[in-house]
Amino acid sequence: MTNELDDGLIVVERQEDIPKFASEAEEAAFWSTHALGNRLFTHRGPRPGGLVEKLSKLRFQPRAVYDRDADAVYVYLYWGRSGKTKKLDRSRLLDFGDDGRLIGVQFLKASKGIHLRGVPDPERVADLLKDLDLHILA
Repeated sequence: MTNELDDGLIVVERQEDIPKFASEAEEAAFWSTHALGNRLFTHRGPRPGGLVEKLSKLRFQPRAVYDRDADAVYVYLYWGRSGKTKKLDRSRLLDFGDDGRLIGVQFLKASKGIHLRGVPDPERVADLLKDLDLHILA
């Protein structure tokens, strides 16, 4: 299953939708028009050091994604793989990269309100959340 992003890239949501590539040039052509979906990127991620990882890093933009089915928001602050997760409380998790930098924040039960107290860089997180139409508590 695929869908299209605002910037025209086709989002690949399933592993089986990624073809076998005969060459790096063929892979580069595919990834110039496609991007890994959030769940696939988070659970599988690109091969370390591979072309997809390099392209993902170049295209990364901080953003917040709300999954209504899970009632959860993930705020992507910086590109990276999670090396350590710190639990602020039952509904807020901080993900840190291998270098110790905060790369993302997860908010569970988001429809009940998002609490920013204790979250690093709360102004930036709030700015990324503003278009999600959720109640934000400072």
